[in-house]
Amino acid sequence: MKFFSFEDWHGLQTDRDNARDLERAKAYKQYLTNLKPQLPANMLAFIETIDLKQANVTGIEVDLTAYTCTMDWHAYESCCEPEDSRKFITVCYTDLESFVVSTSKLNSLPGKGGLGDIGADEIASNNDGTFTHELLFSSGILITIRFRSFVWRYGNAE
Repeated sequence: MKFFSFEDWHGLQTDRDNARDLERAKAYKQYLTNLKPQLPANMLAFIETIDLKQANVTGIEVDLTAYTCTMDWHAYESCCEPEDSRKFITVCYTDLESFVVSTSKLNSLPGKGGLGDIGADEIASNNDGTFTHELLFSSGILITIRFRSFVWRYGNAE
């Protein structure tokens, strides 16, 4: 990830000054503003509608014959919503190029089991016409998905 790291997120759990993290968040926001004209309309709608911070993955399916990765999440539309307002979201990355899972050497942060909460995600455009979506979890796991297209839908979480 270019703007956020598990090591920085882990450091925020101490009394460390977070001015550097605020600068990184501002830099990523500016990066996204510059990236928006390159994004497909449905991906742009997704990043403008859904806030993945504190989201939980409820399912992942990678179909190697169809070159797709489908992920189900419970997520919020904004960062300050009450717990019961989470939405069930399904995202399908199509024309999948790669799906990589890696982990930090640091201990995971406290929280839910499994992959944990998403603390940061980054979308990038690559020179070959693909996109990369990186998802950083409180467990220290980083999922990197490289794809060409993207569809999503949502409804109320059950």
